[in-house]
Amino acid sequence: MNAPSLPRPIEPPAADDPRTIGRYRVLGRLGAGGMGEVFLGLSPGRRLVAVKVVHPHLARNPEFRRRFAREVAAARAVGGFHTPAVVDADVSGPLPWSASEYIAAPALDQVVATYGPLPVDSLWELARGMAEALRAIHAARVVHRDLKPSNVLVAADGPRVIDFGIAQSLGEDESTLTVTGGVIGTPGYMSPEQARGGFVGPAGDVFSLGSVLMFAACGRGPFGNGDPAALLMRVARGEPDLSGLPPGSLGDLVAQCLSVDPAARPHPADLLAVLNRTTRTRADRWLPVDVTEGTRVFTREIADLTVRAETTRPELAPRRRNAVLLTLAVLAIVMLVVAGGLTYMAVHGAEKTSATASSVVSTTSTPRPARISVGGVPTSVALSADGTRLFVLDPGGVQVVDTATNAVVRTVKLDLAMFEEAVVSPDGSRIYAPSIARKVIRILDGATGNEIGTLGPIDSPKRPDVSPDGRQVYVPDGDNLSIFDANTKSRVGDRIPIDHQPGEIRPLPGSGNLIIAEYSLMNQKKNDISVYHPATGAVTKIDVGVRTRDLAVSADGRRAAVTTWTANSAFFIDTATESVTGSIDLGSRLSGIALSADGSRAYIAAEDTATLMVVDTATAKVVDRIRVEQEPAGLAMSTDGCLYVANSRSGSVSVVSTR
Repeated sequence: MNAPSLPRPIEPPAADDPRTIGRYRVLGRLGAGGMGEVFLGLSPGRRLVAVKVVHPHLARNPEFRRRFAREVAAARAVGGFHTPAVVDADVSGPLPWSASEYIAAPALDQVVATYGPLPVDSLWELARGMAEALRAIHAARVVHRDLKPSNVLVAADGPRVIDFGIAQSLGEDESTLTVTGGVIGTPGYMSPEQARGGFVGPAGDVFSLGSVLMFAACGRGPFGNGDPAALLMRVARGEPDLSGLPPGSLGDLVAQCLSVDPAARPHPADLLAVLNRTTRTRADRWLPVDVTEGTRVFTREIADLTVRAETTRPELAPRRRNAVLLTLAVLAIVMLVVAGGLTYMAVHGAEKTSATASSVVSTTSTPRPARISVGGVPTSVALSADGTRLFVLDPGGVQVVDTATNAVVRTVKLDLAMFEEAVVSPDGSRIYAPSIARKVIRILDGATGNEIGTLGPIDSPKRPDVSPDGRQVYVPDGDNLSIFDANTKSRVGDRIPIDHQPGEIRPLPGSGNLIIAEYSLMNQKKNDISVYHPATGAVTKIDVGVRTRDLAVSADGRRAAVTTWTANSAFFIDTATESVTGSIDLGSRLSGIALSADGSRAYIAAEDTATLMVVDTATAKVVDRIRVEQEPAGLAMSTDGCLYVANSRSGSVSVVSTR
C-alpha cells in the first residue's frame, strides 16, 4: 500500500503566465484565489519568494487597490518567527503585486486531508506557534480576520500564519473593509461578532485560532460544513459543536478560545503563558513521522525545481556563453597582473606600505556576548536603579537576575493578560500592568506578584513608565498623559493633552522634561515625538515623518533615538534643540534600541538577522555589528556600558560589554 502523499506544491507556468514579475523570475504557479494568483519566484540573489499578483479586473477597482495596499502594509508591520516577511511590493503598478519569503511547506488543510487529524503533542506546538504569530500581529496594531487552516503552513520547524488579505488596522474604520450585502471572512472559522457584521478586534482572531485547532484535532471546524449561508447563521448564533475536542487542558484551552463573549477569550499572551508552561515536544520534532516525511518530500520537490531553474537560467544560455567565457578569461589575466604587482610590493615596497598604514581604519571585533538562560519567551528587560538587578519579563512573570553573577535569583509568578505591557519599578518592589477590562493600572507586589492596589480610572490604559526614583508613574490615558504619585496612588495634576495616544514615555535627566513617542496605528503615515515641559505645561513636537516604534534616551538626557515600524530606519534627536540630527536606513526589521550613557552610540536590534547594529549617532554610520541570538527584542543599557538583550526565540538574555 502506497503511503499518502501531499498535493504537488507547484505547477509549471501556463503559456500566458508572466516570465518575470518585478525583479523575480517566475518558476511556476503556487495557486490562485478570488483575489489573485500566486507564483513561485526566484530573486537575482537566488532566494525563493511567493509573489502574489492581483487579478486584472480587481486591479481596475480603486477600493480593491487600497485594500491590497493595506494587506502589504499589514504584513510588513508584523514581525515574529511565525509569519513570513514581505520583502518587496509594487502596489501602484498596472497589476499590483507583493513578494514574501517563501516557506516550502503545505497548508494545514492539506495535511489533515492527507494524514488525518494531528495528535495532541503536535496540537500543543501548533497552538504555541499560532499564538506567537497572533501576538506579533496584534503588537503591530493589526487584526488578521481570516485565520483558517489554509492560511496556516505546516513547516518542519513550526507553523507559519500567512495571508493578510483582509487584515484590518486597530482603529481603522470597519466600513472600509466590508463588502456590500455581506461580511468578509471564511464562515466556518470566523467569530460570531464577525459573522454578525460587528466590530472585529483581536479577540476575533483568538476565536479563529480555537476553530483552527479544533479542525486540526477533529478534522472539522466547530460549526461543521455545508451551505455557506446556513453555516454563517450557525456562527452568528454562536452555536459551536465542541464534541471531539481532546480531553484535558488543551481541550479546555480551545473551548475558552471559542467563547461566544469576546471578553471571555484569552489573549495570545495568556495562551503562550499556559502553552510555554506545558512542554510537550521539541519544536523541530513536533509532527508525526509520516507528516514530517511528507513535508520533506514537499521541500525536496521545490529544491529540485530550483536546481533545474539554475541550470537553465537565461543569462547562461548558449548564445551568451562565449561572452561569459571571454569575460572570465579577461578576469584571469587581470588577476595575474594584480598578483604580480602584489608580489613586487611585498619584496620591494615594504617601507612604502608602512608609510601608508596610518590611513587604514582598524576595526576591532566586539567580544562575543555572554548568555543568561532564562527560558520561556523573554520580551523585555529592565535594570534596577543601582544596576545590581536585571528584571526579565516573560509570559510566566518576572525573573530577577543578579548582574554580578548573571544568575537568576528570584522568579515572580504573574497572572497577566497583557504581560508585554508590564513594567518593573527601579527598586523591583512593584510591577505595574494595564488592565483594559478594568480600565486601571494594576499594582503588583514585586516579590509575590499579588495585587496591592490600582491607578486610575484610565481611558484605554497602555504600558506605563516609571520615573528613575520610582516616585511617579507615567500612564497613557487615551489621547492624554496622566502622572500618578506612586505612594498615594493619586493623579498628579490634570491630564496632559497629547495629539495622539502616548506610546513610550521617558524622563529626560537634567531637564525634568518627558519625551513621548506617540502610539501608532497601521493606517497612520506618521506619528510625532512629543516633549512635555512640566515647568510651563507646554507640549512641543518633533516631526520625524514616519511611524515610530521604540524610544531610547541616553543616561545624560541629551540624546534620544527612535526606530520605525515600516521604514527599517532609526532617527537621532538632540533633546536640547528638540531637532532630528540624523537618520539611517538599516535595511532590516528593527525590534529594539538602546543608547550609550553619553548618547554617542546607538545599539539597534535587527529581529530578522539576530544582530545588533552599532551606530555612531553623530555621523549616522554603522561602526560595528554584534551577533546575538534569535529574535532580539527588549534592550537595556547600564550606566557602566553593559548592554542586556532579551532574545525572545531562544529563551535567553545576551550580555554585551560595550566598553
